[in-house]
Amino acid sequence: MRHLTGIQEPYQTVHIDGINIAYSDEGSGQPVICLHATAQGGRDYEHFRRQMRQTTGFRLIILDWAGHGRSSDDHEPFTAIRCEFILSAFLKALDIQKSILLGNSIGGAAALRFAHNNPGTVKAVIACNPGGLAPINWLAKTFCSMMAGVAGLGLRRSPVFKGIFSVFCRALLRGPHAAAQRQRIVDAGYENALVMQQAWNSFKHPSGDIRAMMPGIQCPVLFAWAKDDGVVALKGSLDALESHLDQALARERDPDLERLFIRQMPRDWNAVVNKLKYKDGWYTGSVN
Repeated sequence: MRHLTGIQEPYQTVHIDGINIAYSDEGSGQPVICLHATAQGGRDYEHFRRQMRQTTGFRLIILDWAGHGRSSDDHEPFTAIRCEFILSAFLKALDIQKSILLGNSIGGAAALRFAHNNPGTVKAVIACNPGGLAPINWLAKTFCSMMAGVAGLGLRRSPVFKGIFSVFCRALLRGPHAAAQRQRIVDAGYENALVMQQAWNSFKHPSGDIRAMMPGIQCPVLFAWAKDDGVVALKGSLDALESHLDQALARERDPDLERLFIRQMPRDWNAVVNKLKYKDGWYTGSVN
């Protein structure tokens, strides 16, 4: 079932560090690289992909992380650090010099890490509810351990897991646009349990904390946040966002919108991307 959450035809593969990474590559112009969340897949961007086919000047590239979708399993644990490594190797393999990185959750964390560690190679970052920006306190460690424990139930093929995971996904992935992909993610839960466990364990480790990187990111950053996200809450990440305030914008969603996921709000998201375009650069003022 995992392949159904990943990118759909047409797609290609590239070999990176012993892994076959699946990706779609459409359009021409400014490269935009789409990076999905843990236990999800490139199909998260399906509606966005359709919208961008109507837009000129962009080369839209969507990948499935290792161990996700149509990509092969990894020999290393699934962490934001590993995702950054794969992203770096992926961009080199495709000879992409300067890209816009659009990442959700761990995808956002990987995009921010890459932008920090590779100054001058990223034109802009759009980080949707990125991990790694909240303090790793006892509450965060407890929650990450709890979620890793839930993933452990999936590894043991416990029938309890699917019910818990389904409730978790319904709490986050709401609205009619999310329904089909949400069900695919739930159905693939057992297959994705290992990467879920690895990711949650990584975010309670000091290496998962990217707050100190924020002031050093040189490119413009748009932070897009689901106002009611109780998993990666905006409140806990505000200090890190403010440390990058001179170049970045912390944006809360409108309260009547369910969730800032590409598959849920394709028209709204496309409008945001269009507002950000400003000649050869990026607009970093208020997006209303």
